Amino acid sequence: MSETKQSNQEPQPRAQHRRPSLAKKARAAVLYAIFLARTAAIEAFRDFTEPSLLQEITELTQEVALLRAEIEIKDARIAQIPPRRRPRYPPTIRYKILELRTARGWSAAEAGRRMFITPATLVGWMTRVDEAGVDALVQLASPVNRFPDLVAYVVQRLKVHLPALGKVAIAQHLARAGLHLSPSTVHRMLRRSSPPPAHSVEVPEPAPRCVLTPVIAKRPHHVWQMDFTVWPLFGGLWKPWPPFFSWAWPFAVWVAVIIDQHSRHVVGVEVMRRPPRGEDALRALERAIEQFEPPKYLIVDLGTHFQNGTFLEGCARHGISVRCASRDSLRATAHVERFIRTLKAELPWAPGDLVTSRLASRIQQYLLWYHAHRPHQGLDGRTPNEVLHAQRPANKRPRYEPRPRWPPGARCANPQAPARRAPPGRLALVVDGDEIDLPIVRLERAA
Repeated sequence: MSETKQSNQEPQPRAQHRRPSLAKKARAAVLYAIFLARTAAIEAFRDFTEPSLLQEITELTQEVALLRAEIEIKDARIAQIPPRRRPRYPPTIRYKILELRTARGWSAAEAGRRMFITPATLVGWMTRVDEAGVDALVQLASPVNRFPDLVAYVVQRLKVHLPALGKVAIAQHLARAGLHLSPSTVHRMLRRSSPPPAHSVEVPEPAPRCVLTPVIAKRPHHVWQMDFTVWPLFGGLWKPWPPFFSWAWPFAVWVAVIIDQHSRHVVGVEVMRRPPRGEDALRALERAIEQFEPPKYLIVDLGTHFQNGTFLEGCARHGISVRCASRDSLRATAHVERFIRTLKAELPWAPGDLVTSRLASRIQQYLLWYHAHRPHQGLDGRTPNEVLHAQRPANKRPRYEPRPRWPPGARCANPQAPARRAPPGRLALVVDGDEIDLPIVRLERAA
């Protein structure tokens, strides 16, 4: 009867155990490697009888005997302490005991006798060797995800050379150079030794939030944004005498900016000495169309130069649909407004800018660097050229992995990229620049 009941019972499903990740297996893998090394050493030196080294073997044997005598004296002192009152081993020492037991080939009883612990305690350590976190029972002496000091030195020197860069910008520049760090890691490395900034950069207040939903760009040259900004040449936007209170050269110039919303590529820049009119805005737009295909949509604000009949008729001839932002909203033209803010912050005024051609030349040099080397947060660290031409992002190429104990294939700071096979022993930070002092960050192997 009992056999019939047992046969009708459904088999109980086995408990599902999550397969530990590669990072969690790192500590167990070290123990396995020590065991294999010990086995190989026994096989290699089994028939070792070199006569010339007998004297050295004798000296080493004597040294081992002395060390054993020293250990016996220390063990005798620990044995006098009751087991319940003996100090506990810290997590890092527990792992060293497991390493020593594996290297010596001790059983649980032998290791427990030598280390003054019970065999059950030692077996418990082995079953929990893959635990992770700060509360793990067994821990490594140093974490595998710790970057060497040379990485912190690279981050701090980059901050000294380019004090205007924040933690996100530094992480993106280094990712393009092949070294992947998270912004929080960069911030922690900068806090170790905070170098005083060479100069402070005034950052305008962020634009107010808006409620207008703009046109969404689906491909390059689908949606363009256009705007004008006043560029002060010296002394700010002020005049020493009335009635010349209008913004114009030689105190300031107007700059027209046209940007592709999808790739953030600046398709047109025009420098003007007077406040823009409708024909000036149309001329700047047509020069951009000569180099690129006309967009389907053009987003502008409610400026009089954009509401001019000449400008609207010219856009209609090129098949461009003009969309306008609301009076109290900057969300529709947020991309071009953000670029203007970046341009003014990263390209400070120079005495030669009083000549408009000189200022236009400096802006074009800035655009060459901006399109090819400046990572964009809105593009996940890519550059406008990489998005416009569908190129492989530099921050997804094989990265440097300076941490020698980092498990192969483990995740790194975003964006994810494979590690190079032979990580360099030393890294050299190279910050190239030109006459307008724009950084091109590269990492090279030091000699």
